[in-house]
Amino acid sequence: MLSKLLNKSFPQLVRAVRPQYTLYRPLFTPTRRVFSHNVKPKESTKLKEGIMKFLYDNKQRPIPTSEKNVILTQCPHCVMIRKKSFAAYVNLQKGTYSCQTCKTKGTFPEFSRSLLKKMNKQDHHDLPILSTSDFLGVNNKPQQFTRPIEEIEQYPRNLAGDTNMSDRLTQLHCIEKSTLELYKVGLTQVDDHDCLTFPQTSLAYDPNSTADENSFKLDTVRLKICDLEDPSQVVQVDPPLHSKESEAGLFGYQTASADCDTLIITRREMDAMAAYQATGIPAVSIPTSNYQLQEPVLPLLERFTHIYIWLDDDLDGQLAAERFAHKIGDSKCLIVNTRLGDKQSPVNAYEALKENKDLKKILSKARRIKHDQIVDFVDLREEVLNEILHPDQTRGVQSKDLPGLNEIMKGHRSGELTILTGPTGAGKTTIISQLSLDYCQSGVPTLWGSFEIMNKRLAKKMLFQFAGKDISIVPEEFDEIADRFQEVSFFFFKKKGVAYINVYFR
Repeated sequence: MLSKLLNKSFPQLVRAVRPQYTLYRPLFTPTRRVFSHNVKPKESTKLKEGIMKFLYDNKQRPIPTSEKNVILTQCPHCVMIRKKSFAAYVNLQKGTYSCQTCKTKGTFPEFSRSLLKKMNKQDHHDLPILSTSDFLGVNNKPQQFTRPIEEIEQYPRNLAGDTNMSDRLTQLHCIEKSTLELYKVGLTQVDDHDCLTFPQTSLAYDPNSTADENSFKLDTVRLKICDLEDPSQVVQVDPPLHSKESEAGLFGYQTASADCDTLIITRREMDAMAAYQATGIPAVSIPTSNYQLQEPVLPLLERFTHIYIWLDDDLDGQLAAERFAHKIGDSKCLIVNTRLGDKQSPVNAYEALKENKDLKKILSKARRIKHDQIVDFVDLREEVLNEILHPDQTRGVQSKDLPGLNEIMKGHRSGELTILTGPTGAGKTTIISQLSLDYCQSGVPTLWGSFEIMNKRLAKKMLFQFAGKDISIVPEEFDEIADRFQEVSFFFFKKKGVAYINVYFR
């Protein structure tokens, strides 16, 4: 064997002794014929389909760009390292990529090798965050609608064909029929009550598209069903459960054309329609009203250069707006204050429309986020006013299950660290678990980093507390209770142990 190796050239020798890892071998093999600049049409189509399949199989969410056959996705060199990692432009026709953040360039096989290496490292050495779904035996495949897609597509036609109902909605909510139709708002009944349906959409690659068509299509990924009289009251969400693989979309994303560079982000669906109707600027609403901007929707915002964040003009809303701006990119975001300093003014775009306020004027007063280390009273004025107007929010999140604790902690306030100490068996974990459930049910997402107790035992304890009973006595009720438990914003760090303390606080 040694004599055979010595007779080989250096490149042959390297190939002969290099171990072959079939499991992590990239999907694409670099050859001059495939990756030359003169790619044949059939080869180009095959290459394009292969690249898209690889990205989707590895949980990447590419989006189209203004240039044909060029998509934008996560850079394998920047992800988990740099803030702006969604910056890799992939040419589907040539099989090349380039990152605008780290300036890395190369072929797609190099891209795939780097991505697989990074994902392999993450699986073994990083601290991915787990949701309650991971402990309840939930299938991690993308969830399906509980009703036929034909029925979902019929809802907007139900409303469009009911002139009396459209006129009633215009009178009740000041939203015109044309706006309702543009946003594909639908009408259905739940328990004999009229409800509005709000579809959330995302971009999905269509492998069946022709060369002349856009390869990405709008895909309805979730449907929110709300009370007709009070649309802020959610009746149902379909698919109903949150899992690690469930998709999230934006309501109203279809209002932004391919060449549009400006967008308004709101908290609720009625705010989005009000903002668009009054200003003519495309407006969307976030997936939930709990001030959470999920990672799956961030790629949908990449193509916009100007983004107005128009949330509720109170303490919680303005703090969330700044968080959103940091997440999206401070340089392209402006924060809208609906009240413009008037404490008697409405708090959001929908209420402002109903009170016949000038929404264009409100939008024109939007402010940028200044350097995070420098402030003056102009910056603090609105925050001071919000604390004066909303002392309940300034007190922090109040515990409903342990009201006596509010007198001691004065509420769970943003930016503060509370340490609970006590001897073994004093009930620290029990109290914190109950507080976590309490806060989650109030819309405050909670993340557990346990240094001693296994996550499955924590999840079991919290599930029992959530149910208010010992489920081991009634195991037949597990599925029903677990389904409701999954809907709270509860997460766990995967690793445990003192060695990871510095990672938790990073």
